[in-house]
Amino acid sequence: MPKWANLQASAITRADVRSLIGRVEAPVMANLILAHASAIFSWAIKQELLATNPCRGVDRNPTRSRERILSDAEIPQLWRTFDSAGFVASSALKLILLTGQRPGEVAHMRREHIIDSWWELPGEPVPALGWPGTKNAQSHRVWLPEAARRIIDDIGDGEEAGFVFGGARGRPVRKLADAMREICKRLGITD
Repeated sequence: MPKWANLQASAITRADVRSLIGRVEAPVMANLILAHASAIFSWAIKQELLATNPCRGVDRNPTRSRERILSDAEIPQLWRTFDSAGFVASSALKLILLTGQRPGEVAHMRREHIIDSWWELPGEPVPALGWPGTKNAQSHRVWLPEAARRIIDDIGDGEEAGFVFGGARGRPVRKLADAMREICKRLGITD
């Protein structure tokens, strides 16, 4: 929003909002920016700082839910091929498959958040731990089946704190989604 930096909030028009959203290539990201901007303007209205929300009436980009799931034959293919991604990334990809959790959340999984075979994901970010929070900012718990617990134990060397899937310099493993796309491409798995 650099073009808005020197504007008074009351000077921003619906056309400005449409222009901003129109420059964002990823439809979902454009929708997120629109939602966040609208929340800011709505707050300003509640505080009686503005009279109108220029985001109102700006159409969101159409999106569609994913309908594709893995077949029974694809799961073992993926499992075997994950090993080509290296030990840490392979272990993280296997945990994604076992838990159904987002790659970013698995990459940032903390040992401190594993309690009695449950992975407790704080909704809000915890900057001191490098935890980014969940996508919807809601805390939730995920049961870790035995196979997931084995993966976590195998990669841990008895550690009690820190990232489960630590990469270089103690940071979380990176680019899991890219590794997954490459593996799917190699196997001919689409969507």
